[in-house]
Amino acid sequence: MNLHGLRLFYTVAKLGSVTLAAEKLMISQPAITVQLKKFEKENNIKLFAAKDRGICLTDIGEELFKEAAAIFKVENRLETLIENYKQGKTGTLKIVGNYTLGNFLLPFWVTAFKKANEDVNIEISLMNSDYAIEKIVSYEYDIGILGGDIVNYEDKVDSMTIAEDELWFVVSPEHKYANKSVTLNASSNC
Repeated sequence: MNLHGLRLFYTVAKLGSVTLAAEKLMISQPAITVQLKKFEKENNIKLFAAKDRGICLTDIGEELFKEAAAIFKVENRLETLIENYKQGKTGTLKIVGNYTLGNFLLPFWVTAFKKANEDVNIEISLMNSDYAIEKIVSYEYDIGILGGDIVNYEDKVDSMTIAEDELWFVVSPEHKYANKSVTLNASSNC
């Protein structure tokens, strides 16, 4: 079936006028008339009957109009679905995080995101950073929320800093490192 012809028929029938349909679709009246006659001929049906100064749908025209309305309603829903998906408003967002960030920061961020994007499904998995990077590189996850060890993978992924944190070394007042400066430098003797 010629969907272009069906759309022209549907628009004319909905508006009750070839003139109004031509204006809405930005097509000339003669072009619509030619396409409608071609559609009728291809399907061996008569869609319109003359009525005073207007048009009237035949029985098959009435039935076809109802079915076409359902088709174009689905088409509109599909177009909306695609547009929402392209804008990130629907679909599934797969997030991978390491254990620390996944347990402490992700719940807050995901809640805020979900409030703004109700129709997006979110799947979260927590794993060590090495495994998470493999999953991102193989496109099994869309994004990762990982710690500072991401610098080891800069050649494999694009990354950006979204938060900074401080690490505190806490020891008992009697511990040998109490009141001393401690470094994370690998060459340190600590």
